[in-house]
Order: sequence, then C-alpha cells, then structure tokens
Amino acid sequence: MWRVTILLTYLMFSGNAISQTPLTLEEQKIAEVYANYVSSQAFVELCSKFDAVNTYKDAFKEWAVINQSEIEKGQIILSRHYSSQELEVDDVFKWKTDAEIKYFKAASEPEKIEACKNLLISVSKNAS
Repeated sequence: MWRVTILLTYLMFSGNAISQTPLTLEEQKIAEVYANYVSSQAFVELCSKFDAVNTYKDAFKEWAVINQSEIEKGQIILSRHYSSQELEVDDVFKWKTDAEIKYFKAASEPEKIEACKNLLISVSKNAS
C-alpha cells in the first residue's frame, strides 16, 4: 500500500512540475525589477537607519516612480508563477527579505557600508 502512495505522490509532483511553464527571458527581466524593488525596500530602511547622511529614501522613491510599470508587471508575473506552485509571492519575498535583513544586521560595519553603497549606486544608476 505504501508503494502505491509513494507512486501516486511521485506522479502528482511530476505532473505538477511538467505543467509549470518556465518564465520567458522577457518575463524574467521584468520579474527581476520587482524582486529588486522588494529587496531595495528592505535595504532602504536598514541603510537609512545605519547611515542617515545619504538620501536612500529619495533615490529609491525616484527609482520606483520611474520603474512603476515594470514593478507592477513583475509582481503580476511572479504572482502567477508562484501560484502555479501553490505559493504566495508575498510569502516568498517575506522569507527572502527576512533573510537579507538578518544578514545585514549580523554584518560587520564595512559590509554594511558596502551594501548601502551598492544600494545607492543601484537605484541611482537605474533611475537615470
């Protein structure tokens, strides 16, 4: 009996994996904008508390306004993609940002400076 259960479970997961369509290259690019948006949100708060001199919030807000359409499209693409795996996009990104926040808090001061510098470069470069 347990062999039948294992076989049925295997077939169910195999069928589910086969039915999932991978993202196209264009969808991956748009989804990456949303992923960057979510990660950057977390780092903006962390870096603003760590280094109040730089204007992380202003640079990020400008970047988000410029990329609003891609952010929205990326969220839709990833919501559809993760729902096909019976996952919620918000849960996936909460796990991701929680890990990034823990890593940042545990990082050394030079690592935090580098992460904040990279954030500022990223949102400033992509805002232009």
